[in-house]
Amino acid sequence: MADAEPLPLPLSCPLVINGEEGKASSGRKFSRENPADFRQVATIAEEGTQEDARAAIDAARVAFDSNAGNWIYNYKLREQVLLRTGQLIRANADRLARVVSLEVGMPMRQAVPHVAAAADIFDFYAGLAGKLYGESFTLPSGSTINLVKEPVGVVGMITPWNFPLTQTARKVAPALAAGCTIVVKPASYTPAATYELVRLIHQTSVPKGVLNLVPGPGSIVGNEIIVNKKVDKISFTGETGTGKRIGAQAGME
Repeated sequence: MADAEPLPLPLSCPLVINGEEGKASSGRKFSRENPADFRQVATIAEEGTQEDARAAIDAARVAFDSNAGNWIYNYKLREQVLLRTGQLIRANADRLARVVSLEVGMPMRQAVPHVAAAADIFDFYAGLAGKLYGESFTLPSGSTINLVKEPVGVVGMITPWNFPLTQTARKVAPALAAGCTIVVKPASYTPAATYELVRLIHQTSVPKGVLNLVPGPGSIVGNEIIVNKKVDKISFTGETGTGKRIGAQAGME
């Protein structure tokens, strides 16, 4: 890896909405320095807006409600998407490790196993995609109760900076396995690492609208994900205080 071609800098992080990469509606961008020395701009990302977040949520909502590509009921498709993602992560492991190293300031000896773990997560949930069985119970009275497992719907995900691939994989992979659709707001310190994973997933047969990405301020993009009634579930990893505020806000009618 020491002899690998250097990554062209700065890295980028566009919006990904309904399967298409694009720019923020505001026309603004934000940059992040390499935290190892703060002398080099590592990433320039699109600064998503409330309007962009709503567009991504709408795309995820439509994809779920219309069962895009038979996503909800075709577990074989979900299994293939997850397995192929694991393969693509391994095929691009060197690039991914260097992206993580640049954005997080992580030594390569730590970034490499971080990437490998992300691939393993997708493999694991690929194995579960076809095993989300329902259950049937017969009561002493003779009545039968059927338990059916269904995807919750649109999942909004707010991810942390410190392990951007594995933390995002731990959220995205199980949601895909279950048949959910997703909107991800990456940590503003590591947007490119999260984008690289989303980009690889879109090289599989995942239907448009199933996985969307909106980088930008938590106070704007993250807040819209939390309060928007078209989002059925929130997944957040970060500071305890922020998590408490999200829990309180998400529970408000």
